[in-house]
Amino acid sequence: MMAALGTAIMLVGGVVPVMTYISPLLAGVFIIPVRVELGRKWGWMVWGTVSILSIVLCADKEAGFFYVFAGYYPLIKEYIDRIKGKVISILAKAGIFTASMGMMYLFLIYVIALPSVIADFSGVSLVVNILIFAVMILILICFDRMAAIAAWFYAARIRPKMKSIRRRG
Repeated sequence: MMAALGTAIMLVGGVVPVMTYISPLLAGVFIIPVRVELGRKWGWMVWGTVSILSIVLCADKEAGFFYVFAGYYPLIKEYIDRIKGKVISILAKAGIFTASMGMMYLFLIYVIALPSVIADFSGVSLVVNILIFAVMILILICFDRMAAIAAWFYAARIRPKMKSIRRRG
C-alpha cells in the first residue's frame, strides 16, 4: 500500500513541474510507517519498488532519479541522528545529501545523458549551478526535519489509533 502511495505521488509530481523535487521527498515519507511496523528490510523493498516504478512510469525522469538518490533517507536517518554532536550530525547529513545529489547529476549527465538536465546545467554559469546545488542541499535539510516530524506524527497520532482498530478487529 505504501509503495502504491509513493508511486502515485511520484506520478502526480511528473505532471506538475514544480513538484520535481517535492514529490520524491513526499513519497519518501511513506517509507516511515513501513520501517516502523515491518522493519528496515521492508522499508528498503518499498524504496526499491517505488524507485523502479518511478523511473519506468514517471514522466519526469529527473524526479524519478531524485527519488532513487534521496528517497532512501528515512531509512538511514535514525543512524545519522545517533551521531553525538549536533554540528557533526548536520555536517554528516549535508555530506550525504551532497554526495547523493552529485552522484545523481553525474549519472543523469554522463551515463543517461538526459537532455533536459544537460540543457539546465549548460544554460547557466558555474556560480548559478553552485547556488542551485546549495538550495537543493537546504531543501534536503528541510526534508530531514519533515521526516522527523512525520515519524513523530506517525508514532504519536496514527500508530495508537491503528492498534486500537486491530484490537477491535
